[in-house]
Amino acid sequence: MNLVGSGMGSVAPTEFLKELPELAKLISAGHFIVETEAVPLADVSEDWQREPDKRLVFTM
Repeated sequence: MNLVGSGMGSVAPTEFLKELPELAKLISAGHFIVETEAVPLADVSEDWQREPDKRLVFTM
């Protein structure tokens, strides 16, 4: 089972879809490196509001 979040709603769907092909091309070419921190989903209530140095990824 995978639970994925993308922040949808922060950008209008039409704008997101317009930019998606170029974004996919840049991602696949390695232009974006996102450092992540894995956090157990059981700790979501403690970690949701904190501001980490890396993108939080909740794991099951």
